[in-house]
Amino acid sequence: MGLAVAAPWLVAPWLVASPAVAQDSAGVDVVVTGTRSPESSQRSVVPTRVVTRDEAERGGATNVAEALANQLGVQVNASAYDHLGNPAGIQIQGFDGERVLILIDGERVIGDTGGVLDLESLPLTDVERIEFVTGPTSSLYGTGAIGGVVNIITGAPKVEGASARVRGEVRSFGAHTQQGSVALRDGARWIMLDGSHTHSPALEREDGSTWLPRAGRYLVGFRAGTQVTPEWETRLKARFIRDDIDGLTIVERPGLGRYRMDVPAFADRISVSAQQALRVTSDSDLRLTVGSQWYINQSRKEYRDSPNLEVRDREHQLHSAEAISTTRAGKNHWTFGLRVENERFAQSLFKRSVLASGGVSESIAPEVPTEAFSAGAAYGQFDWRLDRFALLPGVRVEAHSRYGLVLAPRLAGSYKPTDDLIFRAAIGRGYRVPSAKEYGFAFDHSALGYMVTGNTELEPERSIGVTAEAQYRVAKEVRIRAGQFVNWVEGMIDTDFAGRDPATQVDTYHYVNVGRARTWGTEVDVEWQQAERIKSRVGYSYLGSRDLDRARPLVGRPVHTVKASTALELTARWSLDLRYRLVSESYIADGVTSPAFLNLGARTAYAVLDEAELYLGVDNALAVERDSGRPGDQRPMRGVIAYGGLTIGLPEL
Repeated sequence: MGLAVAAPWLVAPWLVASPAVAQDSAGVDVVVTGTRSPESSQRSVVPTRVVTRDEAERGGATNVAEALANQLGVQVNASAYDHLGNPAGIQIQGFDGERVLILIDGERVIGDTGGVLDLESLPLTDVERIEFVTGPTSSLYGTGAIGGVVNIITGAPKVEGASARVRGEVRSFGAHTQQGSVALRDGARWIMLDGSHTHSPALEREDGSTWLPRAGRYLVGFRAGTQVTPEWETRLKARFIRDDIDGLTIVERPGLGRYRMDVPAFADRISVSAQQALRVTSDSDLRLTVGSQWYINQSRKEYRDSPNLEVRDREHQLHSAEAISTTRAGKNHWTFGLRVENERFAQSLFKRSVLASGGVSESIAPEVPTEAFSAGAAYGQFDWRLDRFALLPGVRVEAHSRYGLVLAPRLAGSYKPTDDLIFRAAIGRGYRVPSAKEYGFAFDHSALGYMVTGNTELEPERSIGVTAEAQYRVAKEVRIRAGQFVNWVEGMIDTDFAGRDPATQVDTYHYVNVGRARTWGTEVDVEWQQAERIKSRVGYSYLGSRDLDRARPLVGRPVHTVKASTALELTARWSLDLRYRLVSESYIADGVTSPAFLNLGARTAYAVLDEAELYLGVDNALAVERDSGRPGDQRPMRGVIAYGGLTIGLPEL
């Protein structure tokens, strides 16, 4: 711990995430996402919220989606993306999809579905903490950071020698999860192996087709680190995730009849990275990162009792390199960064069909021309401190191979008149460059009656966002936070109806720049330590949104949300956690809304040994469930979920 506190220039963001160095000498969380340098969460000019793995698991979470679902200012709801196959996407400040940037150890994650990254596919196996920042953050992170940034951070082993941690859980609807890590640490050298498997059975409709397909998810990971000298630290990471999905749909073909179609699919996520922290001088450090990601996806349409077959193969690649330099002068410091990346997307279609003559034809060809984009960026910021004032100006200049230059400035500041009160505010520009998928993607859901095609004429989205908040510690046991935000977006990319094929009755949509939008809102939350063993939190958020050109709210944005939780340490070994979430109705279309709903959850855990904990829990205790016949219904897809499991940590939890 002394290394992180006394010499923060040696600490790269991934090192700060380790529990051994996640707090400063006063016991305050150290965060990195808001400024890209280690800093006390109370001192940081940019508010950065933290969810630790322990906190997430006490809330019943096994993956990143479940870990974030109970956080104020965040909406995570797979039902909101039924048209994309129900990925658990995230909304922040009214923005979702590719307008919220998802990172793992500071690196952008690829492999979305129609612009939405499924956070359920990211298990908590190797996660130490999740940090998130709201509002435009493109000055640091570039494209996609309009609504905010979520940074999933892995960590090093906690103890010397050999250690291990395993977790097994079963759920009432037939799902089960197994997660585990083993590690070996010898001073500054360490190595970890991670693995997990999750099985979720299909959720069927009355006609036998699947509403939610059967899903199997697997993770295998390797992480290692070494500190050769006090000035030189290296980390390596490799990760493989596979999603296997198997569903059944029923298709009506006019004049031809009703067909049952199997729609299996798989997706492989492969990532490798190397990260280097160097102490250049006593007042400066340099952090270097190189990484590559591959997302390989295949989806099939297999007509039962027919030779007809369609197979789509997609491959998405991202290769990047980044250098970040920080120089300190007393309380002030400069941060400069350079980043280059190359992105490639390709899609091919194999098709087999019966000819009118009775023969069978087969063909394979690129369905979407291979798209390759490159980008280079330079960014910098100056953290200036004067007594109780702090100012953080920053700017990013990015050159894109297709869209040219993009400029993203940001100015943040804070004022701390007393030790218990701090005001923060920021104004910044966000942008989002159309992805290779939006440029040339064909998202085929013709089995459900529609498909989405790319558009080579798309232009980047641009936004301006303003945020402000005040945080006041009323007493040692009570903290209050209140904040507001407003965002303006131009050139917002959405889907637009392009027509219907009279032969197949399939609707076609394509991506377009639809125009201007605005989101605004307020958040208030209170943390209260009622007693030594009782801690509660309650928060309210209001969200307003407007599609300015179409004169209507943005689709699927709940206006009011209330979230609350209470953690009780009943005894030294027995704990109880309670959760409450109220989500108001949201606009779907003129005259159509998604109903409001209430979610109650509870989890109790008992430490049978110092190294083993048994737990039982329930989610959606009121059995709120989506109505499949109601368009746009965003209530939970499953009813009451009861679960139980065992966590074992060696030498200790």
